[in-house]
Amino acid sequence: MALTFAAHKKPRTLDRVSQRRQKIVTGIDQQIALLDQHRQGQPVKNAWFWRGDDGRYFLSIRYGRTEIELAKGMYSVECADIAGLDEALAEVRSMVLKGKLDVALQKASNTLRAKFKAD
Repeated sequence: MALTFAAHKKPRTLDRVSQRRQKIVTGIDQQIALLDQHRQGQPVKNAWFWRGDDGRYFLSIRYGRTEIELAKGMYSVECADIAGLDEALAEVRSMVLKGKLDVALQKASNTLRAKFKAD
């Protein structure tokens, strides 16, 4: 393998947008691990997904304890099965990295910060 060298240095601090993206991507990665545990029949805690009465799965994306509004008035993704949950988590992860949820993350961050300032 040939190495490709670059003149870039690691930034000392990330801008707030990048920090929020990294935080939510880390959370999504944790949910993927929890989904694997659920598949193996192990109990999971703090999962963003749940199974409805009709057998369908639902997934909400959280920033802290705040659920992110994914579309106007929509806070969860409906999935037919566990494989759908995998695909939904991968798609949301991709959306976050592309910046498509930056406005929703900003809103959730502002809500979270306001709670700390009120206390």
